[in-house]
Amino acid sequence: MGKYQKNIENARSVTIMQYLTTCHPGEFVRKTDDEYCTKTHGSLVITPSKDLFHWFSQNIGGRSALDYMTNVERVDFVSAVRFLNELTPVPVSSQMAKIAVFAKQQKPREFELPKADKNCEAVTA
Repeated sequence: MGKYQKNIENARSVTIMQYLTTCHPGEFVRKTDDEYCTKTHGSLVITPSKDLFHWFSQNIGGRSALDYMTNVERVDFVSAVRFLNELTPVPVSSQMAKIAVFAKQQKPREFELPKADKNCEAVTA
């Protein structure tokens, strides 16, 4: 798994409804029992049960808040991933937590030169 893959997966896990209720609380309006639309874009339909949206006038659709931000709000991909990760931080695995605790417990040692050898045979070998 790539270095930033967990951040991207975490950003993709944020649903459109979570994003809109958090960042734009008064933006969406109920259209039918299972669909919502937004006040600013009348042809943008959000279906929370299927976790997707479709903007009919622009012929754009997607499945996550990341898709919504990049396609509808025209936010660049990296900025959108960073913003969504600030909304929902990546959970730290227990292995990473153990490593962090172990690293804190170790005391730094002072630097010591190795003992001098009698001759240079090891170096030349």
